[in-house]
Amino acid sequence: MGKLEGSVVVVTGAGRGLGRTIAEELGREGATVVVNYANSKGPAEEVVSNLQQGGSKDSMAVQADVSDAKEAAALIEQTIERGNFEELADLGHWLKGASGNCGFSQISTAGMKLEETARNHDRTASNQTLRELREMKDRIVVQEPDFAASGV
Repeated sequence: MGKLEGSVVVVTGAGRGLGRTIAEELGREGATVVVNYANSKGPAEEVVSNLQQGGSKDSMAVQADVSDAKEAAALIEQTIERGNFEELADLGHWLKGASGNCGFSQISTAGMKLEETARNHDRTASNQTLRELREMKDRIVVQEPDFAASGV
């Protein structure tokens, strides 16, 4: 049994390069790895196949652009389905920082709350916070720029 047995980790950019190396090492240590990719589905699925053959049976690939709040929230949701409180708290911490840097204070506050409730192993409060995040995600509208009108 590896020292990460029972852990679920998200590795962004895990389809190639350093992300792939990190994902493979975490899998060897017993973690279930969520292989996140933005565009490289084939390489990500190859990593998952290798992880599963190596014993990390529940590892999976999830497409999400983590710079997009809606997609990052969906990645968190899918990870939570496989995860434990430690990973949930880590994801809340990441969401708090990432959304705060983008000016999404409501999401940042919810990320802080998620981190706290997960660290306290409060499943009811964590699930409530996740519902709040899902509702926020559904209200986010990103306007596509009209480059033709702006002369760009």
